[in-house]
Amino acid sequence: LTTRRIKAGGEWITSAVSEEAALNLRDGLAKSSKGRDEDAEDRKCRFCGGKHQDCSDYIPTVMLRDDVMGWRWTYASAAILVGVTLIPATLWLLSNHHRFHRRYLSQLSSQRDSAVSNVVSWTRGQVLRDVRFYVMAPGILSSPMIVTAFFFHHLNVAEAKGWSGEWITGAYIFYALAGIITVLFAGPLIDRFRAERVIQVMLIPLMGACLMLATADRAFWVIPYMIMMGLHTGLIHTSASALWAELYGPQHLGAIKSLYLALMVFASAVGPVVMGMLMDAGLSIYRVCSVFGGFIAVGAVLIVLALRMRPTPPDIVSP
Repeated sequence: LTTRRIKAGGEWITSAVSEEAALNLRDGLAKSSKGRDEDAEDRKCRFCGGKHQDCSDYIPTVMLRDDVMGWRWTYASAAILVGVTLIPATLWLLSNHHRFHRRYLSQLSSQRDSAVSNVVSWTRGQVLRDVRFYVMAPGILSSPMIVTAFFFHHLNVAEAKGWSGEWITGAYIFYALAGIITVLFAGPLIDRFRAERVIQVMLIPLMGACLMLATADRAFWVIPYMIMMGLHTGLIHTSASALWAELYGPQHLGAIKSLYLALMVFASAVGPVVMGMLMDAGLSIYRVCSVFGGFIAVGAVLIVLALRMRPTPPDIVSP
């Protein structure tokens, strides 16, 4: 997809952005609900959220062959599968959620009234006045922007490299498997070292993926490239979800996550357009990946600096 095709196919780009918004709404609701109910010491369920994302995003790819049924029936069959199995199962599993939520509110109220409680929950307005949020934003938002851009333009990358389009899209399974395995290990790592430490290294695999895509000349490199993308995705989904609870507390987590998700959807929509404009301007894949790699490096440094800064609001002390 190039910039000219984006302008000619406005209906397609709108559909793609709408799909991204729907997916992020799904993930935001799930992760915010889990994040509110978990405390700083017990996050055993965190890896499940990232695991469901990697699995569910590839149901059509794994279960049905696009060249056998066609892309319309592939996704229609996936929608039927979700409606028949996952939605009823979710309603059944959440049938007693109101009791757990009342217990959570009771525990939160007792913590607020306790003199020994050191957990402070920020409001969204206080977060918007925190300089750390803006300093770390380029690094955290570089993930949805660049990952979406690469996946949006994989066929253009394959054409520029002389690779088969079926080969690069068929390698998505390595991305999914790497993401699932990474999430399984990332949850315990965050429990042990905190999300503030894990998120400082989550951009390293994405930088490695940019380097591979820039310099690779053989189709074999698609596999390690997808694995590095999966490693990064597993780390960002797990660490970013836990970071907001660690920095800003659980009470207003839904409002804070909605702010982050709105920015993430915007970054996801901008990424493919930026990459298409760079390619239309005559930049090679090597130079495009070099630009993205430099942006990632700057973002990684900003995340490290932000997490070493003091909170901006004077009436709030980090827990």
